[in-house]
Amino acid sequence: MRGEKEDMRRDINTKRFMLKTFAALCLVLGIFTVIAPFVFAAIGTGQEEKVVADFADFIINILTGPVSKMLGAVLLIAGVIALLNGKQGVAIACGFGFMILMFIPKILEGLFKQ
Repeated sequence: MRGEKEDMRRDINTKRFMLKTFAALCLVLGIFTVIAPFVFAAIGTGQEEKVVADFADFIINILTGPVSKMLGAVLLIAGVIALLNGKQGVAIACGFGFMILMFIPKILEGLFKQ
């Protein structure tokens, strides 16, 4: 009897957390929707291309830099450790994360560099 009450209490707390998270996301989305026209109104046509190019260069530099390589190595090691502990799902997820971190920079360079 006591275990059922604890389970119910945990489920109620989970639902409250999900509701609060959803409400916070809706609030943030609403604020961004209201602020966006004022933030982007000052950008002219010539500046738009420069802003997009600068942002693309920034993302490419992050993904091709040493931070990405270190994160890839950590994911690879975590995947091996998870595999040794018998957690195949975590190991596969780490492997996909490693592959994405290794191949995404080349894809982005191909997309944004002419």
